[in-house]
This record gives sequence, C-alpha cells and structure tokens, in this order.
Amino acid sequence: NLTLPSLNINMSRVYPFKRKKAVGKEKWYEKISLSYTGNILNSIETKENKLLKSSFVDDWRNGIKHTIPITASFTLFKYINISPTINLTDRMYFKRIDKMYDTIQNQVVQNVHHGFYNVFDFNVGVQMSTKIYGFYIPVRKIFGDKIDRIRHVITPTLGFSYNPDFGGKPWNYYGTYMTPYTDSEGNQQWQQNSYSHYEGSLFGTPGKGKSGALTFSLANNVEMKIRNDKDTTGKQPFKVISIIDNFSLSGSYNFMADSMKLSPIDMNVRIKLWKNYTLNFSTRWDPYLYELNAAGQPVHVNKYRVNHGKFFRWSGTSISIPALTIDNNKIKKWFSRDEKKRKEAAAAETDEDNFYDPDSGLSPMEQNNQANLKNKEKRKKQEADDEGYVRAEIPWSISVNYTLSYLQSNEFDYDKMEYKMKWVNNLSFSGSISFGSGWRVSTSASYDFEAKRLSTMTFNVSRDLHCWSMSGYFVPFGPYKSYNFRIGVNASMLQDLKYDKRSDNSRNALWW
Repeated sequence: NLTLPSLNINMSRVYPFKRKKAVGKEKWYEKISLSYTGNILNSIETKENKLLKSSFVDDWRNGIKHTIPITASFTLFKYINISPTINLTDRMYFKRIDKMYDTIQNQVVQNVHHGFYNVFDFNVGVQMSTKIYGFYIPVRKIFGDKIDRIRHVITPTLGFSYNPDFGGKPWNYYGTYMTPYTDSEGNQQWQQNSYSHYEGSLFGTPGKGKSGALTFSLANNVEMKIRNDKDTTGKQPFKVISIIDNFSLSGSYNFMADSMKLSPIDMNVRIKLWKNYTLNFSTRWDPYLYELNAAGQPVHVNKYRVNHGKFFRWSGTSISIPALTIDNNKIKKWFSRDEKKRKEAAAAETDEDNFYDPDSGLSPMEQNNQANLKNKEKRKKQEADDEGYVRAEIPWSISVNYTLSYLQSNEFDYDKMEYKMKWVNNLSFSGSISFGSGWRVSTSASYDFEAKRLSTMTFNVSRDLHCWSMSGYFVPFGPYKSYNFRIGVNASMLQDLKYDKRSDNSRNALWW
C-alpha cells in the first residue's frame, strides 16, 4: 500500500466581509467566516514486484477533495444565540465506472471511463440556544449562613439540518443495472441493483436519501455557593461546589423520513464526586412499539407507545465509574508527607552553609565555592541509596475502569412484546512502565464477567532510537489475535522510510 504524494492544504478561519477599519457597530455580514481544507492523494495497492509495471491511469487511485465550512454567529433579542452553518464538499475524480449485466458471460461487467468528474455535495443547518438562570437562597433560620445560594442553569438548544438527496437527478452519482434471478415457482425474474459510479474512490460518494431533522436538547447545571472556612485572608470568602454537573435530554425529529421520524430520547447525567472524579450515567428511551410480522418475528413499527397507554421504553442504561489511576508519583506523594519539612530543613542547611563568616580567613568568593561543593555532595548523597548507587526513576502507572450496563438482550418477551434486559459488567485495566534507555512497555485488558475470563488483551513494546523508533503490538488471544512490528524514521518528511511486519489476518490464530 503506497501513497505518493499525500498533500494537505489548510487555511485558517477568515472573515471575508469584515472591514479593515471598523466604524460604528459590527454589521451582521461581518460575522460570517469560512475556512478551507484541501486533500490531494495518489495511492496504489499492489505487490512490490508489480509496482514499477503498474499503470498510472488504470491501477492508481487518485483524487482531490475540497472542504469549505461557512459559519456565523448572531445574537437575537440580546439573549438568543443563532449559529447558521453551510458545509460545501467537492471531490475531483479522474475515473468513472458503469456497470451492466452481460447475458452472454452471465455476469456483471464494468466499463471504466477516464476523464475529469466533479462530485459535489452540501448540507445546511442552524442552531439556536440560550441560557436561563435561577437562584435559590436558603432560609437562614433553618439552614444557617453556610450556604450562600444555589444556582440552576438551564440551556435549551434547538437546531435544524438539511441534507439533499444526491442519489438521483440532477446529480447522477449513482446508476442501476438489472440481474436475473429465479423465483419460488422456477420462473426467471429481473431485479434492479443500484451502485455508485465512483465506488472504491478515495473520498467516497455523497449519500443517498434526503433528511431534514429538528434536533433538540435541554441541559441543566446545578451549583452551590458556600462559605470558604479555610480562607483567612478574605480574598476567597466563597467557593463553588457542583451538585449536578450536567443533566441533559436530547433527541431529533426527521421530517423527511418515511416512518419512525422521532429518534430515541437520550438522557445523560454527570455528577462530580470529588476533584477529578465524576460519575457518568446515560440511558435511552424508545418511543415506538414492537409487533410481530408475518413470519412471527418482532419488528419495530411506526406506532407511538404513548398512543397505546405505554410510556417510552427504557432501552438501556450505562453507569461508568471514572478510572482509578495509580502511578509512581502518587505513591511517592503518599509516602512523602514530610517532604515539605525535609525541603525546609535542607534549605535552612543550605542557607547556613552559604552564610559568610568573616573570621574564617577566607574571602567571600572562596567561602561561596566551598558552600557550593558541600551542597553538591549533599545532593549526591540524597540521590544515592544505602549502598551508594544512584536511585533509578522507573515511571509506571496502572489504571482500572468499571462500567455497569443494563442492555437489551436478544431474547424477546412475547407477553410484554418487548426485548428482555440484562445486566452487563465490564472491568478493564491498563498499565505502562518505562525503563532503560527509551524502553516503554504497556498493556491493556478487559474481563468478561459473563464468560468469567479475559475477553481482550493487548501488549505494546516500543523504544525510542533517537532518530528512529521501534514498536511491537501483540494481541495474544481472541478473534483478533495478531502481531505487528514496525521500525521507522521519526521525521515526518521520511515517514515512508520504514519496515512493517504484521500477521496475516486470515490465519491469525496460528501466528505463533
């Protein structure tokens, strides 16, 4: 797999209508901004002995992609923020394929046409949001004066996005062909198949089907302002405590969809337990019913549950506890509570050594040199162990993460006409250690409580060789059992100067 060249062009965001010398208030059109990203790629997948014999026109894949996002931000009635967006994407290809069914060969054949083909698409959207503030001051006779006030911030957001249908005319990015098949009665029939004229291209093809979706969300934040008892200077008399970091509901309604236009409602809760640790809770509510089709299989149907006396269905929940990380620095802090005292004592000794003694018979410069030598010897002793060897710093870290989920199972309850739910536990951990000259070893794994075994495990070994780097990636068991070894130059300009050796995925179970 060779890509040559690979060129990226980026333009920072600019305001094309902004006046160089602003006079008076800023005009609405001066807030319009745009940026640009360009990609030029030329790639081929072939064997080494066939590379020089390959045809640039037939074997190489190439293309140019231009992306221009246009955005703006306005304020309506002082409190409502409006942000319209337009995204323009243009792809330039030099090949186009047409497919047809050859009745003589009894197979689908394709014709490749070489030329210049422009594949363009766009989408538009607008979003409105505001903030609503509410304050509650507790009754002093009941709660005292410890709590100053509680603030509740509500952030409603409405948005609309539109994507045209690029699967038909006048775009002509897709084509059709007919293929024969035999029906249940033994008669030959013909069916229509759709394909993209630019399938296999580097930057893809615009999607089929149009959508016009209204998105909505309601976010809440609750904080409490309390008196800071630790403040003795009066500079920070209060501190803010988060009660609910985020409580939000969100969903969308697709006006262009044929059925089931309302999406499931997502609910997310984030609570800050203490510094750097948060509890995340997420769930989803399904608004539609299940019914049995002609084959007796449960299917989602376009019928609202509320119209049949049922509330939205609770279709899944996930509770994640933040990763607990322990490393060598934390261990050092735990066992070095007297570190501050030791440093203060060392500083006092240093100050005493640097104190000028006029009765010593030495000049101030000579006394200073002697003090520096003494301090240097002290630092050497502090950095050495009991046997005189230098203490080696070996950075390491271990992280453990736990997630509890209540998910939909594959078993259907025909009495309730709903899928049954099940609890799923996920425990994952990772660790890393660095030692020697540039060596680093890391691993990660997860435990399956239902199967009572490790479900995945990976190992990474790397070494920094100054201008070069070497790395190895191993998956010792499971369906993705594999390995990958790489050595290459660190410089980005020479990133293709490398050696890669990886296992064959088709026989990855036998890699050792």
